[in-house]
Amino acid sequence: MSQNRKVIGLAQANLPCSLGVATNKLVAKIATDVGKAARKTSTYPSAIQIVPPGQEAAFLPPLPAEMLWGVGPKTASRFAELGIHTIGDLAA
Repeated sequence: MSQNRKVIGLAQANLPCSLGVATNKLVAKIATDVGKAARKTSTYPSAIQIVPPGQEAAFLPPLPAEMLWGVGPKTASRFAELGIHTIGDLAA
C-alpha cells in the first residue's frame, strides 16, 4: 500500500509513473498500458488505471487484441485476417 501512495504522489506531482490495479496480473498489466496511453494524450489523468473486481468483463472487450500478452505483430496480423481486432472479438 505504501508503494501505491508513492506512485499516486508522483502522478499528482506530474512526474512519470504508471500503475495498474486489478484482480490478476494480466488485467493489471493491460490496465497499466491503458493508463499510459491516456497519459500520452493529456497531462491528466496520470498513468493510473484501476479495474475494480467484477469489472474485467466490461473493461477488456473494447481494447485491441494486441494488448494481450503474447500477441505480437505476427499474431495481430493473423488475427486481423480472421476479423479479430478486439479482445471482445477474440472472446466471442
